[in-house]
Amino acid sequence: MIENKRPSFHYEIVFPDFEPSDAIRADIEKYLSKLEELFNRIISCRVSVRAPHRHQRKHNYHVHIHLEIPGEDLIVNNDSERNLAPSNMHVAIRNAFRALHRQLRRRVKSMKEHNPNPKTYSVATIKSFDKNLGYGFIQDTLGREIYFHENSLINAPSLDLKEGTKVRFLEGPGEKGTQVTTLALT
Repeated sequence: MIENKRPSFHYEIVFPDFEPSDAIRADIEKYLSKLEELFNRIISCRVSVRAPHRHQRKHNYHVHIHLEIPGEDLIVNNDSERNLAPSNMHVAIRNAFRALHRQLRRRVKSMKEHNPNPKTYSVATIKSFDKNLGYGFIQDTLGREIYFHENSLINAPSLDLKEGTKVRFLEGPGEKGTQVTTLALT
């Protein structure tokens, strides 16, 4: 049996109303990996699967997905008001990820049309961070130490920045040389 590849971006999967099987979590991670294959600059994703009305005969599963990409958030929320929420959890999850995949595919196409040479994130670790001063340094895979300010952090509070934390970043020119322009936790 081949194990699913886990996504490299930060993600959270929540089931507020029930405890899911490991297979359900693995399915969701598989769908997240497919999104990353389509677009490798995903910053973070939050998936929530709910079965809110257990007292009813038919349980409609509600799937909410919030995908953060540079410059935009993509959101899928199946519409329970119009009874579009499937009663089969696997179908509800599959349908939500298909809708998100379509949104992301359209967005990627639009990005390529407007910017044929998109920037890609590089990987690094936090080398140091001074919470009082609000800045620090990362070390990239080439061994370079690059300055960053906490304002460049886009998907987490600066409280999460600890030495050794894995990050993804974009760099650009600064007053004293190269600096981090965008910093995201992985």
